[in-house]
Amino acid sequence: MVLGSEVASKYKLNIGDTLQSSHGLVGIDDEHHHDNDLIVHGILKNSGGIQDRLIFISISSYWNLHEHEVDHEHIHHEQNVLSNQELVNYDKTITSLLVKFKGTNIQSLNFGRSINENTNVMAVNPAIELNRLYELTGSASELLNLIGIILSILAFIAIFINLSQALNERKFEIALIRIGGGSRTYIAQLLIFEGFILSFMGIILGLVLGHIILFFSASKYHLSDKYGIQGHYFCIDEIYVLFIGLVCGLIATILPVIRASSQNIHHTISKI
Repeated sequence: MVLGSEVASKYKLNIGDTLQSSHGLVGIDDEHHHDNDLIVHGILKNSGGIQDRLIFISISSYWNLHEHEVDHEHIHHEQNVLSNQELVNYDKTITSLLVKFKGTNIQSLNFGRSINENTNVMAVNPAIELNRLYELTGSASELLNLIGIILSILAFIAIFINLSQALNERKFEIALIRIGGGSRTYIAQLLIFEGFILSFMGIILGLVLGHIILFFSASKYHLSDKYGIQGHYFCIDEIYVLFIGLVCGLIATILPVIRASSQNIHHTISKI
């Protein structure tokens, strides 16, 4: 018996340990268990795949476990692991087979279709099914990317509205700065700096909150063990997110800067 890395870690199993096979669900009192012990002969390295959560035994070992259903004494007399040729001649049921083709040709491509159409068994091509799975996950990834783009656009609009409202509320202050000798360049620098600070703080806050949520989610749902997702891991792409966010924030300040620079000082002061 060979264990996946997650199975061995979860149940604290090592090479040489023994297990017993039983019927039913885990946690239910099981009076029907097999007398044969399964010995752990190997533990697979962590791969991040489904094999980390599986237990692998040979077909002949599985048949020996269930031999008592037909002949209880037979289980104690035939414990050898059978070879592939012996398995073919063995009077037992094989529920699945993995067929590997030596080459790719018309016959191998049509093999699965021929089996499905002309027999009562089912043939599946792993490559085709994986491509279908990738198409589904690819659509989900594209949807998530689209949601991210929409959120970025909304953040851009929010910065623009915030700066525009700040300009309307502080137009008298800006006019007084102009009267006191402040140039249009100085006013533009103030607004650009404000937009930079808003963008920078918003991006940093979003990244920190995202990592905090991911950290607790990874611990609760075991994302680190299954998919290698960790909350304390920072990706190099996050630097690009910071850079793009700052650029969008600076672009959002262009119109408020133009409005502040073209502001009529005398008209604004007359309303005080």
